[in-house]
Amino acid sequence: MRAMNRRQFLRLAGTGVVSSAGLLVSKQPTWAQKEDVVVISSWGGAWQDGLRKAYFEPFTKETGIKVIENNYGFQGLARLKAQVEAGRVEVDLFDGPPQWPVIGRRQGILERIDTRYFDTANLVRGAIQEYGFGFSSVSWGITYNTKTFARLAPRTWADFWDVKTFSGRRAMFGASIFRHIEYALMADGVPPEQVNPLSTEKVERAFRKLDQIKPHISVWYPGPAQAQQLLADGEVVLAEYTHGRTAVLARQGLPLAFEFNQGVFNYATWVLAKGAPNKENAQKLLGFISQPNPQADMMRASDYGPVNTKAFDLIKDEAFLRLAPTFPDNLKRQVLLDAEWWGENEEKLAERWRKWVAAK
Repeated sequence: MRAMNRRQFLRLAGTGVVSSAGLLVSKQPTWAQKEDVVVISSWGGAWQDGLRKAYFEPFTKETGIKVIENNYGFQGLARLKAQVEAGRVEVDLFDGPPQWPVIGRRQGILERIDTRYFDTANLVRGAIQEYGFGFSSVSWGITYNTKTFARLAPRTWADFWDVKTFSGRRAMFGASIFRHIEYALMADGVPPEQVNPLSTEKVERAFRKLDQIKPHISVWYPGPAQAQQLLADGEVVLAEYTHGRTAVLARQGLPLAFEFNQGVFNYATWVLAKGAPNKENAQKLLGFISQPNPQADMMRASDYGPVNTKAFDLIKDEAFLRLAPTFPDNLKRQVLLDAEWWGENEEKLAERWRKWVAAK
């Protein structure tokens, strides 16, 4: 079974865990039981290249502990479940979406995170969970064409819903309900600081608001790659999109900007396997990742935001710093995605969302 890449992760983040049925557990002895290693799974591609450069190679140089890499992608938690059930856990750490600590805790396949290894004093809110470490941040929000909106730019979700003042073709992410409840509540006048905690009543209110914008969405795109093409070609001038890819496109000369105000940000999250064969080394790696220098290096490599605030002191380019979701001016204007609530409720809402998007 082929591992998913980082783009597919961004498309599917929030859609739950694939079934562990059919996932094979190795019957052969593996390098997982050797000393002086730690075994991880991530997403491959440029994202994992960034992890290697910022985290894995410096960690090995400092400690002598070799990082063995896999890229199971979105299959990671299902593979772990299969390995735990078979009593043959081979991977220590899995890089995944923010609800994995919730789902993995419920399934009984994770170990608690030991914070004594961490630089906890300088971590942003919500980065450390009982069963997960949110080590990097990504924001989703409004990306807009700066030529189309040169005079007046959209700053809120109410602006995105205002099709008269901010006219033009729009796109939203159709593959998952993740984040759309938050957008709609803010469009309906809920202040960002009152969006959470979510509830059944708020979900119903959000769907009523989503009904208003639905006729004006030109494209419900299935993944970030399609959104990038739509924005690059000028086929849409407003889109729900990510801060990092918008920054990349802008550096390439495209007339695009991202609005952090009322963005919804979440953490890329490490979870620790129950029965991890290299548990001590895994905790040491997580502690290393929490430090300012590796955090700053990861932002330079990926545009994803640090979660250690001291990392900002190491990046001297003010304009670059302001592209980080966790930069103080950006952080206070956004909503932190409630991973606990989504981990418990996303699966219940997924089918309703799919039918709603598909309905004419």
